[in-house]
Parts: sequence; structure tokens; C-alpha cells
Amino acid sequence: MDNEKRYQLLEKLSNAFGAPCFEEEVHNAAKEFVKDFADTSSDSLFNLYIKLKKNTGDKPVLLLDAHSDEVAFMAQSFLPNGLIKFVAVGSWVVTALPSQTLRIRCHGGKYITGVITTKPVHFATAEDKEPQAIEKLTVDVGASRLDELYTVFNISPGVPMVPAVSMERTKNGLAFGKAFDCRVGCCALLDAMEQLSKLDLPVDVIGVLSSQEEVGGRGAGLAARRVHPDIALVFEGSPADDSFTPEWEAQCAINKGVQLRHIDRTAIAHPGMISLAKEVATSKGIKFQEAVRRGGGTNSAHYTNLGVPNIVLGVPVRYAHSHYGFTSLDDCKATSDLAVALAPLLSPDVIQGFRDGNRGSW
Repeated sequence: MDNEKRYQLLEKLSNAFGAPCFEEEVHNAAKEFVKDFADTSSDSLFNLYIKLKKNTGDKPVLLLDAHSDEVAFMAQSFLPNGLIKFVAVGSWVVTALPSQTLRIRCHGGKYITGVITTKPVHFATAEDKEPQAIEKLTVDVGASRLDELYTVFNISPGVPMVPAVSMERTKNGLAFGKAFDCRVGCCALLDAMEQLSKLDLPVDVIGVLSSQEEVGGRGAGLAARRVHPDIALVFEGSPADDSFTPEWEAQCAINKGVQLRHIDRTAIAHPGMISLAKEVATSKGIKFQEAVRRGGGTNSAHYTNLGVPNIVLGVPVRYAHSHYGFTSLDDCKATSDLAVALAPLLSPDVIQGFRDGNRGSW
């Protein structure tokens, strides 16, 4: 896949509405992409499973995971003047929210645009200019009375909302848009599966675009128990640190390649798989960077907790968990290229070695 095709795929994935538990638009884009080489199915948590048509059923299972949801909001209650109080679905930096626009999925599946309200500077007090708790923020869709929300806009409690942002390409070729955590991971996963569909492999490959990662990785927990993989690669849109961290300290920089994450708040990577990934990336000339995280977490924890050897392949994303972000198509390519290079090496003996505690060169 060249970067033009990669951009077109990422654009569809990024622009799609995908609040946790409302990921269908993302899945529809993925289904269209894989229809010639894979079969798809879903479950009660709205995970999308992607099985290569060439799978035989008698090989170890390599699972590729990327979460399809994005941080979002949900309507909670309404003021008499038609403003909407809401809750966060996932984690946000609250100071970045006022005046941002939202795409709201009304009952029946129709979309409207709203804006997170702010008091004009002409009326703002000193207290108004201080950061506001999310409980004090509201969304305005243009209504003037509470009953309008129900009768005109078809809005009631539980309506989901995501940033109203369309992806663009920057002058230097980066992608600029929303939800790159983890739509750029989804893009890398789909790219990898298309390439793997053409190879003779020692594993059967099943992809899952997992749901509800932003609220605890609930979809991955079900996928891990349903698929029973022997080994896994977890794709992620990893928060970049290169815009606020010295170059010598940054571990997730744009255009520096795929991120191999050793540890975060929820999981420690399998040392043997890290060793193999580094050896393969070096031999293939695939750019990579290593990270030791003090916080954060990914779906890796759900596979690790079930004893499935796995590693995180991260694509750097600037300003993750906000309305807008940047990501590199070259980093996305490096991520899918590493997955494709690893898969042919995952023989039953290699996988069993990892499951038995083989640390590789560590």
C-alpha cells in the first residue's frame, strides 16, 4: 500500500463516528477494505473480527488488535434553556474543551453539530476565566427550550458526541485530524492484514477492531477470551511527546518510526517479543523507537493477563485525546511493515518458546 492509498483509508477511518459502543461507521469502512481477502463478524460488545479467507484452522492463531473507538461524550441531562449537560466517555484535558464543536448522533442515527459553550469575554468574571470542571460545561445545539431537544432535535439522555473534525493533509505530508488514537492503529492493522493475506504463513491471522478501549479495554477483554490467540500484536495510536519534550528524552516522536513500548501503567511487554521485534526491524531497515511509560495503558493488558505473549506496536500521535492531532503516514507504514515482517517468523516452536518464557537476547 502506498501512502496515497494509506491516506485515503486513514481519512475514512478518522472521519468516521466512533464513540465507545457506537463504532459502526469505523467498522463499515474496514469491512469495505477487507471484503476481498477476509471475512468479518461481530459480537455483543461491537467488536469487529476480521479472519483471513486463507486461514486453515489448524495453525496457531496470531491476533492483531486495534481499538476502533475514540474518546467521546454522552448527553446526561438538560437545562430549561435547551443546553445539554454531558459526561466524558474516556479521558480529556478539560481546559481544551470550551468552544470546540461536536458531532452529535441523535436518536434514529441522524447527526447534528453542537458547540461546547463558553461565556463571552464581555461578560466573563475572573472565575469564568479559570479552568472549569467538566460538570460545569454544557453543549449548545441552537435550542432555546428543553422541549426542543426532544421534539425538534430528537435528543435525549444517552446521545453520544464526538469531535466534529475532518481530516486534512499538511504541507509536509502529515495527517491532521481526529481520533488517530487509535484509527491510525486500525489503518496499520488493515494494511498489514492485506499484505499477510498474500503470504504463506505458519499462523492463522485474525484481526479485531476492538470496542470500548477508552473506557477500560472492554472489547479486547471479550476478544481475548473468544479468539483464544496464541500470540498477539497490539496496534495503538500512542501519544507523542516530541512537541514538549527535549529531543534526547522523547520516546514517541513523529517520523521516528514504530514505537515499541516496554512498560506502561497496565502491562509490561514480553521481553522475548521485544527482542525479536528489534532484531527484525533492524535487519529490515524499519525505523523504530523504544518507550518506557510512566502512565497510560493499552489493550495489551487484556492479552497479557490471559497469558498471551504480545507487544504493542505504536504509531505516534500528537495531541491524543483532544479534538485535533497529527500523525505520520510513514510511521503508520513502519508499523504495518514490522507486523508483516514478524508474522512469517512466528512458527509453532517460536510461539511455544515465548509462552514458555523465552526472553530472546534479554
